Amino acid sequence: MGSSIGFNTVRRKRTNHRNSREGYVLIMTLVLIVLAVLSEVGLVRRSLRLALEAVEAQKELQHHWGSASCRTLFLDQASTFFEQAAKLPVNTQPLWPQPNLIKAQVVLADTTYRLWLRDEDARVNLNTLQKRLPEKGRMLVTDLTSDLLPLRWQPDVSPQAKKTKRSFSSWGQLFDLPQIWQADGLESLLQATDEITCWGSGKLNIHTVSDTALDRVVGQTVSHEVSRKIIEARSQSQQLAWPEMLKSLDLRPKQSLTLRIWISNKSSCYSLWLELENSQRSWYHLWIRGDRASAAQTPLLSFSW
Repeated sequence: MGSSIGFNTVRRKRTNHRNSREGYVLIMTLVLIVLAVLSEVGLVRRSLRLALEAVEAQKELQHHWGSASCRTLFLDQASTFFEQAAKLPVNTQPLWPQPNLIKAQVVLADTTYRLWLRDEDARVNLNTLQKRLPEKGRMLVTDLTSDLLPLRWQPDVSPQAKKTKRSFSSWGQLFDLPQIWQADGLESLLQATDEITCWGSGKLNIHTVSDTALDRVVGQTVSHEVSRKIIEARSQSQQLAWPEMLKSLDLRPKQSLTLRIWISNKSSCYSLWLELENSQRSWYHLWIRGDRASAAQTPLLSFSW
């Protein structure tokens, strides 16, 4: 009987040991299953992240090359575009001023590209105003912007600005840009800056400057009587030649010198505003080529928002 009890005890121990081992194996199996599931979830998440990053990279690449293509096509050949625009027949418009703004819009994939190509020498230069008309400059700018946007008027007075003769180098010195972007964005800024610029040669192109800007500048620097003469003489000219027109006005030497300082016969600076928009967001780019103050540094100025 004693041996029977001992046998049963040994059998129970073996059974308990086997059950314990099977339970351990079951737990380890469950742990391995959980680890495998977590690994699969991590792999799926990583794959999704990589897929999203690939999509974003593709969009950024499309955005980059689309912007670069627009800049190369339009800004690098700006003078040619304006020459061609001036040759187009206009039956209902006066001969002068010639076109100083070209607008275009294209859609590539899911992105809309809106661009504004401008003749910068058709607009009044803020740096020239600050240098030559420090007292009247702000009043003239307020007149030209027609109070479309509140002015900040924060010219750069640093030694570097004096050295480069550039008191204004961005619209942020003139307007509250964050407030503009929160409102209707680019349209209000383009409308307010239709007659003024931070860039350019500093002179007005007699062929492309508007009657309004021409009248304000000549009126402030010479006289409004002379500005009326120039505008009238320009309106009657089939072939406009500024040196000959200047001689025909029969002005005093000082008046002629002042007009030579402010007015030229050609443009040398152009800008390209580019707005990209899709269902997710908008991008803004501004490039300026031929700005006199930046010629020693870089032939191309670039701004992005």
